[in-house]
Amino acid sequence: MEEQRKKVLAEAETELETLLQLTEGLSKGQVVEACAPLVAAHRRFVAKRAACLLLAATVAFFIISCSATARLHLHAVARIALVKLLPWWDWRPLHRQKCLVSNPHFSPPLIDLKDDCVSCEAIESVDRVSDTSYQHLLDAYLQRDAPVIVVDAMDSWPTMRSDNFWFDNLTQAYLNHGSKSKGPMPCAFSSNIRAGSAAEFRTLITKLGNPRLDKWFAHWLNCDTSAMKSLRPLYQRPYFLASSVAPAHFNWVLISSNYRAKIYKKLNLETGLVTVHQLRGSTQFHLLPIPTCEKMCNDVAGTIYEGETLVFVNFLWNFEYSPGRGAENIAIVTETNWDTFTVY
Repeated sequence: MEEQRKKVLAEAETELETLLQLTEGLSKGQVVEACAPLVAAHRRFVAKRAACLLLAATVAFFIISCSATARLHLHAVARIALVKLLPWWDWRPLHRQKCLVSNPHFSPPLIDLKDDCVSCEAIESVDRVSDTSYQHLLDAYLQRDAPVIVVDAMDSWPTMRSDNFWFDNLTQAYLNHGSKSKGPMPCAFSSNIRAGSAAEFRTLITKLGNPRLDKWFAHWLNCDTSAMKSLRPLYQRPYFLASSVAPAHFNWVLISSNYRAKIYKKLNLETGLVTVHQLRGSTQFHLLPIPTCEKMCNDVAGTIYEGETLVFVNFLWNFEYSPGRGAENIAIVTETNWDTFTVY
């Protein structure tokens, strides 16, 4: 390969020397006239290549815009490419940014109370439904920014049918991923038990299965890819969500044991579709209107019991919870991108 490359370079150098000898003594205008056929051929080649690339891009854009399957595959390839890019560039902090370039002259538009907050003005409680459908939830709740609890959301999940799923199953799922020196490190970690590094977090995870450890709570966001994958076998896509709804891109873990909280714990969730799956025990929650809607909308409170799922779109709500007071409480919160104009 190297010899062929040297041969091509030698031939090109010989041709250039020959060209210089032939054009020696010619004026600039004569050189331009002599090279005109070569320049014209090169321009035709460039134009032809540009036209082919433009045609290919147009066909690809047409296929992607008209085919949901093509968009789904492109999305999957893009996600894989971003994951492969992580060792060289950690783009995850940018994922949570609403704007990539700071503009000091930009002021976010204020929500119009009459147009937006009116959605939650009449909401005073959370309905409980069963044997529901996506269309019913969309029409009756999600498009009205109304929360709802689906009481049979997890009846078919293997986790819920097992009597052997407790803290040790959850901890083992984490310990099976990653090496001993580099385990999954969570984001937004909060607990009355301290854990400041990946090694300490693994130690904490190991302690959670100890029955002698009492009166504690912990919650964290799985922002690490391996941590998210380790948790996914424990829950499934709810039966009431349509296939057009994107998969959850983040998940949280809420766990506690005999912990009596005086202050509700706030989760900083991204704007979108939120589901709270109660795998064991119970969780009390508050849905608080965003500050702009406080004067028009009421605080909504409720309790999620084992096997139930709270579903809401948090455009107008902030979510807070209080750990259940039972011996073992486990809940998983998922965040999903949500666009009311395209999700049907």
